[in-house]
Amino acid sequence: MTVQNIYDHIDRLVGTDSNSFSDADKLAWLGFKYTDLQFELTDVDDTRQLTETNVDLTTSNSYTIPSGYLSKIYMVELDYAGGGDYYRVTIKPKTDIDHNSTYSTIKPVGWLENNVLKINPVPSSTVTNGVRWSVINGLTALAASGDTIALPTGWDELLALTVAQEYADAQGDYPLADRYKEKVKEKIYKLRNQFFNRENQALNMTPYIDNYK
Repeated sequence: MTVQNIYDHIDRLVGTDSNSFSDADKLAWLGFKYTDLQFELTDVDDTRQLTETNVDLTTSNSYTIPSGYLSKIYMVELDYAGGGDYYRVTIKPKTDIDHNSTYSTIKPVGWLENNVLKINPVPSSTVTNGVRWSVINGLTALAASGDTIALPTGWDELLALTVAQEYADAQGDYPLADRYKEKVKEKIYKLRNQFFNRENQALNMTPYIDNYK
């Protein structure tokens, strides 16, 4: 589905056209909702847009979250020794960490301050590519009517519904806004259930393999 398809669908939902609700205004609203739905989608399926990226481990306890991604960390792993063995950082609230203790390099802990990850223990030496981030990759921003909506089937229709809801609310058509608000909730619930049902079916069909240490 393209951005133009979404424009047309929005017009049908709220009874507008390109004169009464310009394509430029629709695109601006779509931009905000597109990001919102990415977050909603990654709450359902974290691995769908997962990207791994490495940076050097230094003798610092502070590491900035890689730029260009949604501000959602799936996993961070550290290789303190430089031998290629990465150990997952357990991220906790800062208040849950004993800051008077030095944690194990095979069971590191971390906490977030703004867009910076703080880790314990502090590395004693530099390791090239010793920090492995697994982060959620943001979708390319929508810029033109011919752009393709990079969301799964069903989620693209949800994009039109969310914009229609906001438009109706801004126009003071509160009954219509409330109706679309309920439809958005129902559709998100349905799409979430569809995903989890597919996952459960896949798990039931896949032999169990114990590949965890």
